[in-house]
This record gives sequence, structure tokens and C-alpha cells, in this order.
Amino acid sequence: MNLQSKIWLGVVAVIVTIMTADLYLGYRGIEKHVRAGLDENARVVRALLMATRRVYHQQFVASGLPVDERTIGFLPAHALSRISSDFPQWIKTGLRFNNVSDRPRNPANGADAHERAAMDWFREHPTASERIAEIRDEAGRELYHFTAPIWLEPYCMGCHGEREAAPATIRDTYGEAYGYRVGDLRGLMSIKLPMDEVRARAGEVWWQQFGLRSGGYALLLVLLGGLLQRLVVRPLRELRTVAQQLERGELSVRAAVSGRDEVGELATSFNDMAAALACHDAQYARLNRIYAALSATNQMIVRVDNEAELLRRICEIAVEHGGVAMAWVGRRDPDSGNIVPVARFGAGVEYVDGLAIPLGPPGPASTGPTATAWRSNRPVVVQDYLAESATRPWHARAREFGWRSAAVFPILRGGQVHLVLKLYHTAVQAFDGKMQDLITEMVTDIGYALDRIDLVAEQARTSAALCESEAKYRKVLETSQDGFWLLDRNGLLTEVNDAYVEFSGYRRDELVGMHVTQLDASDASEVAWHIESIVEDGSATFETRHRTKSGEIKPVEVSVTFDGGRAACFSAFVRDLSRRDEAQEHIRRLSHFDTLTGLPNRSLFADLLRQAIGNAQRSGESLSVMYVDIDHFQHINDTLGHRIGDRLLVEIAERFRNAMRAENTLARLGGDEFLILLPHAQAESTAHVAEKLIVVAADPMLIEGHEMLVTSSIGIAMYPADGEDFETLLQRADTATNRAKSDGRNTYRFFTAEMQQRSARTLRLEAALRRALERNELVLHYQPQIDLVDFGRVAGVEALIRWQHPELGLVSPAEFIPIAESSGLILPIGEWVMQTALLQLKAWQLAGLPLGQVAVNLSAHQFRQQNLPATVARILAEAGLPASCLELELTESAMMDDPVAAVAMMDALHRDGVRMSIDDFGTGYSSLNYLKRFRIDKLKIDQSFVRDLTQDPEGEAIVEAIVSLARTLRFRTIAEGVEKPEQLAFLRASGCQEVQGYLFSRPLPPDELALWLRAWRPELAAK
Repeated sequence: MNLQSKIWLGVVAVIVTIMTADLYLGYRGIEKHVRAGLDENARVVRALLMATRRVYHQQFVASGLPVDERTIGFLPAHALSRISSDFPQWIKTGLRFNNVSDRPRNPANGADAHERAAMDWFREHPTASERIAEIRDEAGRELYHFTAPIWLEPYCMGCHGEREAAPATIRDTYGEAYGYRVGDLRGLMSIKLPMDEVRARAGEVWWQQFGLRSGGYALLLVLLGGLLQRLVVRPLRELRTVAQQLERGELSVRAAVSGRDEVGELATSFNDMAAALACHDAQYARLNRIYAALSATNQMIVRVDNEAELLRRICEIAVEHGGVAMAWVGRRDPDSGNIVPVARFGAGVEYVDGLAIPLGPPGPASTGPTATAWRSNRPVVVQDYLAESATRPWHARAREFGWRSAAVFPILRGGQVHLVLKLYHTAVQAFDGKMQDLITEMVTDIGYALDRIDLVAEQARTSAALCESEAKYRKVLETSQDGFWLLDRNGLLTEVNDAYVEFSGYRRDELVGMHVTQLDASDASEVAWHIESIVEDGSATFETRHRTKSGEIKPVEVSVTFDGGRAACFSAFVRDLSRRDEAQEHIRRLSHFDTLTGLPNRSLFADLLRQAIGNAQRSGESLSVMYVDIDHFQHINDTLGHRIGDRLLVEIAERFRNAMRAENTLARLGGDEFLILLPHAQAESTAHVAEKLIVVAADPMLIEGHEMLVTSSIGIAMYPADGEDFETLLQRADTATNRAKSDGRNTYRFFTAEMQQRSARTLRLEAALRRALERNELVLHYQPQIDLVDFGRVAGVEALIRWQHPELGLVSPAEFIPIAESSGLILPIGEWVMQTALLQLKAWQLAGLPLGQVAVNLSAHQFRQQNLPATVARILAEAGLPASCLELELTESAMMDDPVAAVAMMDALHRDGVRMSIDDFGTGYSSLNYLKRFRIDKLKIDQSFVRDLTQDPEGEAIVEAIVSLARTLRFRTIAEGVEKPEQLAFLRASGCQEVQGYLFSRPLPPDELALWLRAWRPELAAK
């Protein structure tokens, strides 16, 4: 069969194969499409029937019709079965549908075996909305079966709930299908269709497409056949003729086929092959010369052991046997860094006199072939020397000597470039691939020869050093802290060092000649196995036990090497592991136990809790995790020092340990925090333990003459109610501890979901608060303060911070200020408030508004900062205001936390001229002794006392007492929260000097306050 017939036959086979696959896949796609349409239609029918059924049922129940022979047909259970039986009268199809049940009231709605199986399936998969399957009916026909569940809804319970609750007409008509609950499966919407109809529809569509596809493939067959005839068959016949001529030796013949396709490239290859054959004889001659040079090089390498002689002979061989015009070898000069010739031979050797090729910096000379080969450690070949731009600096000399090509080969020594061999040839393209490979092999052999010269020299040096090394080796063995043995092939000791003599307790003469089994406490068979393994593998390191002369058994590590030479001996180092085991045990305790109290640390507690959780999971029991925090412990460290604090923690740990059962676990988390694990614990027993711990912690203790009373706050998380892993239980117990602290400390709290929500909001607020300043979400409102002595005059304003969050809305200061204090953000926020308020006061004064001072609230964290006076001074200077314009308000608790430090800080601020006031006075626990020492200017009466004035005699008495106290100590008084004229009248009568509150103005933004100030008149205060 010729090529043309094969091509036509192949095209036909390919087209038929593609057509067959396409028609088959097309039918499968059509069948899939028809089936998908059927599923969608079934869902539509199901939706229509379910809607009809629900409307029918609700309408029938709403009508109040009795159930009798005349009306029973309106019920969906009867109506749908009748609609299903009447459906085939209107359309020719085998489609059947009905609502069926395994407890039918209408016999026509009884579920068959397939439908009952579907109901069982839906009960196992209550979230499924439909089920599609292929089934066989009793006659063996394949059916498409679509089912959807009918779940009982609340409106169904009137007929299918308890029988006594059903309507009388339903109760009298039906005796079954009662006792259902909402959500129970009542039945199915069942739709069936013969699969023959599905396949018939798919076949009909497929035959419609078959004719179109067949015609298209026939046309494709004709077009492909003609194209292959023109593009492949005819050119190949031409190429066959040319190949036959080349076979007969007609090298001048050329193929007349043109084109850029593969056939055209094949013709070009034939033509190139004919041209290449003429060059082969010349190439063979050059290769023979290179082979001769390679052979001469190998013979010379064996005889020469001097590097200078080796390099000179290499150049001679390259010229005399390799056929090159000139060869030279260059080395990098250590002083200049340039490549300089060290050996040369051939015509034009005067060219290299004074030659120096730089390796850098980049320039014409340093980017030539020689420097490039050195830097890249790769051969560089220039096949047309005069046409190469990289060799332009040397073109003139190349023309002078007739060189037309060149090659440079790096010579390695010790894996690094040591020399370069440069070769010149008078012919263009003289260094073909085969020639390059042979020269590369030659310079590799030269590198081996240089390494051999180095090796001979190294052997001489090694021999001299060996004697010195042997003496040092013996010195090392004598001074080594590890024991050392020499044993013969039979396991007898022939030599030991002083370290092993000391370790074993034997004398040296007792050890020499002793068998290893007399020292190794292991079984003799195990010792023999070790010896054989070492002989086989050459070396080994293992741990064993050695018996000393006194009978003590000590752990050791033995590192053995076997020398299988004439001596056939073992050398072994023996290391005493006793101290290592002790150190490992110490490290283990450090990694799992707290160094101060000796209690388990967080890592060990986590492991023990995970084990307890596993046990609780298997037994179905609960357990509890308690997070204990010592209240105000940092104050003890700050005042009495860390040594006293550590003693206190040890005492607390001992008390907790004695108060608990042995099965409970006490651990120290760090600082003043402890963790307790109570396995098999319920909430009641856990609460009992928490109460006991609070009692024992509160018992006074005397440490180095200091009597201390401490309290504890305890948070409790229960497994599995609050979490099922270590991290969750720890986090939730910590959350409960924070709640115990916020509820007054010295108590315990169980974790609740509300705490988690509050904690999550707190974390969100903290994250948002960190960006609030830079996003300009914080603003200041100002509330005027009215002078009651110079009645009606605006004495000043109080700056009150507000946070307008873009998502959370207006966040109360009562919520975000504690977060700012606990996170440390109160420092930048407080500084911003002070700076903004003073700049605003300056702006009002420049606008001509009568304001003399602004009051700013100062947090306890700010008050404890040593640089507070400097910060205040800087902000006043930036605003251009005197210190008398600023009043700092501080709570009683902030001052009484460390009264001595508070006095010092207030003295410093007073010296700078800053005014101070005590905010919310009367709600804290100020010491009158310290109160008279505090450099304050004003007491602010808390609004809780002002609120019930004129109605609460006790509140009135407190206000009068505060005013009297302030008058005695020469403090001014200001009352906040004044909202009623009666409150104002009482405060004026009591001698209070300033007031603020909604009676005069609510806190206002700066622009609104400016308008208020312009509109305010002193006489308005009396109205």
C-alpha cells in the first residue's frame, strides 16, 4: 500500500473515530439534558400540587364543612388521587402523581413498597427536600420516581393531632392517622414516569442532529484528504528522489522543495547534509590531531612532576600535535590581580610578551574571552575572531599573525580555576563541538596532574605532621575527661587512659588484659552482639552500663571504631552519663514545674487537663477549671519588694495545696495567677472549693515582720458546658475572673454566655479604640460651670470626651474609658484631651469669649506618670496659655492609691501653677489627714448627692458637711448634676460656690458652646 492510500485510509479512520465519539457523547449529553429537564419539571409539578394541597386543605378547614360522603372529595387526600386518575385523559403520558402515606385515611393514598422506602429515607435525612431514583414496578417496567416529603405543619394539627382535639366530623369519619406532632413526616408527594418516555425523547432529539453531523464530517473528510495530498504526498515524492541521488554519491544534488513547513525544513536538511559531507574529511583530520595531542598529554603527565615543566610541555603538544597556531597558559598575578602568561609555544609567541588581562572592573579588556572564561569557569570559543566585538582590542595583532579563531579553557586545581589555556587557529570555525570536548578532556587531565603534584607535596607534609599528631593524640587521651580503651579482636583490653582508671576504680595493670564482659554490666550475649555489629559496620555508638570495682553500676555512652587492618583492634571512648541523667531530670522539672512554688506550670497543667478531658469524655462526667488571681498583688511588689511578694506566693500556694484533695491539681500560671483542675466536679462542689480557697487566702500572714491580708478573685469554667479544650476553658475561666474583680473582688464567679459577649465587645472596642484618634472619631464636648458668688458669671468649662464610632454609634465614656485604662490607651487619649481642650480655650479667647479656664479629667494612670508635670507644661506652652487656665480633676481613689506619691505629684503641679480638684468627692475613701496635705483648689460634689436634694435629708446633710469641710480647708466647692431650681437654691444657701448641670446647659460641641456663651447673661441664672 503506497503512502497516498495510507494517508486517505488514516484520514477516514480518524474522521470515523471522531464522529463515533461525538455522536455517542452527543447522545449522552442529550439524555442528561432531557433528564435535567425532567427533574425541573417534576419540581414544578410538586410545587403546584403542594400549593394546591395546602390551599385545598386550609380552604376546607376554614369553610367549616362537615366531612361526609358529599364533602369528603374536597379533602386533598381524596382530591389529589382523583386528579391523578383523571390526568391521563388530558395528555398522552405515563406520568402519575399522588400524595401517599404509610398511614393513609384514603385507601387510594396508600404508599407502595418504593414509596415506603422513600419515607424511611426522608426520616433518616430530615433536611432533604426531594429524592430522585429509578425503580421497577410490579410489571418490571423502569420508572423515573420523584418524591418530596410532606411534613406536618401547625395548621395540620387540627386533623392529625390528638384525636380528642380533632373536629367531630373528622373524628367520626376517620379512625386512624392521629397522634402526629409538628415536623413529623405525614407522607410523600410521589411522581412517576416510565423511563421509556425519557429515552424516546432523547432518541428523537439525537436523530435530528445525526443528519447534520454526518454531512459535516463527510465534507471534512474531503477537505482533509485534498489538503494532505497537496501539502505532504507530492513534496515527499520529490524528497525520495533526492535521497536516492544522495545515496549514489551525487553530493551536488539539491531538493527543489520550498516552504517554511516541516517538509520544507526536511528539504533544507537534505541540502545541508550534502554540504556537510564535504567538510567531514577535514574535521576527521583535525580530530585525529587532537586525539594525538590528548594521548601525548597523558603520557607526559605520568613522567612530569614539576608544574612549570608540565605547562611548557602542554603548550608544545597543543601546537605540534593539536594543529593550533599558538598556545599559552595564564595565571592570575597575586599582586595586580591580572592574568599573565606563564608558558607559551608556537608562531607569534612575542604577542604575549608583557600581556596582562584584567579581570575587573568592567571594560573592553576585562570582558574578553580570557577574562570571561576565568570568571565563569566555562570554556569560551570565538569561531570568527575578527568578527567578534568582544575581541576588538586584539584584532590588529590577530591580523598580523593570521589568527581567525580562538578558544580559552579554564584549568581547575582543587576545584577552583587555577590557570587558563588559550589556543589560536588560522581557520574560521576551527573549534567544533567534538574538538571542544577533546580539549576539555585534555585540560581536565591537566587539572588531575596538578592535583597529583599537590597530593605528593601534601603527602610529604602529612608524613611530617603524622608524628607530631601522634604525640598530640596521646596527650589528648591522657588529658581527656572521657575514658578510652584499646581492645584486641577478642575483646581484651590492651590500653586504657587515666580518665577510665579513675572512673572504674581499678588500677591500670588490673584493667589491661581484662575482658570487656567483666566491665559491661549487660548480658554477655548482648556484648557479643555489639562486637560483631561493630566489626561488620566499622563503628557504633550506644549506651550501656559499666560495673566499677566497688560494684556500682553507672550509665555510660560508648563510641567504638574497629580497625580491620593487621592490628584488628577496637578503639573506644567511654563517657560517664550519670551527670547527664541528673541534668536531664533537672531540665525536665524546669520545663514542667514552677521554680518558685514547685507547682506544675502552664505546660504541664495543659497536658494534665487534656488527659482529664479525655477521661471525662469517656466517662460522661464533668470537670471544672478555676482561674485564681491574687488581688492587688502588684501593690505588694511595688511597696515591699519582689522578695516579700515571692514569699507571699509560696505561702498562698502552700495554703491552696493543703485546702485541696490529692486528686485535684494546683498549678501556677505566672505572676499572681494560679490554675486549679477539679476532676469529677459539679458546680456545687466547685463552688464549695472556691469558697474554701477564698477563706484560706484571706487568713492574715506574717512575712519578715509584715502582717499582710490578701484576697483572691476566682473565675470558674465547667467542662463540657463552657468549653471542650484547654484554651477555651482557660480563656473563659479568665473572663469569669475579670467579672469577679469587677464585682468587688474577694469572690468567685462562674462563666456565663453574657460574659463572653461582654468580653467580645470589650475586645472589639479596644481594637477600634486603638485607631479612634487617628480616625478623628474622638470629640470633646464642653459644659459650662456657673459661679454662685459672682452670681451668673461663667467660671469655666469642663471638657468631656465623646466617641462617635462609625458602626457602633455613640459609645458611652463609662464603657470605653475603663478599656482605655486597662489597655494603656488612656495615656495618648488623655494627652489628646488636654491638648485639644487648651487649644480650644485659646481659640475662644482669641474670638473674644469670656472664658478663663477649662477643667480636664485626669486618669489614675496619667497621674502616676513621672513626666506628667513636664507634659502639662509642654502642652500649655504649645497652646500659649498660662498654667492658671488649666484645672485637672482627679478622683479620690486615684489619689489614695499611693498618698505619698500623690502629695509629691500635686506639689510639683502646684508649683507650676496648675489647679487641682477632687472629682466625685464623697464617693471614695479619702483620708482627712492626707486631704489637708493635698495641694488642691476645689472639691466637686458628686451628682449622686445633688440628685435628691430637697427630698433626702441625709443627702442634704452630706452636701452641707462637704461645703463646710471645704470652707474650713479653704477649698472651693462645685456641685455637678444640677437640674432643678430647688437644687440650685439649696446649694446657694449652703455656701456652694460653683455649679454645673442641665439646668444651665448640657455638654455642647465647641461651635454650639460659642453660641451659648454669646447668648448667656448672668441674670439668666436666676430664672
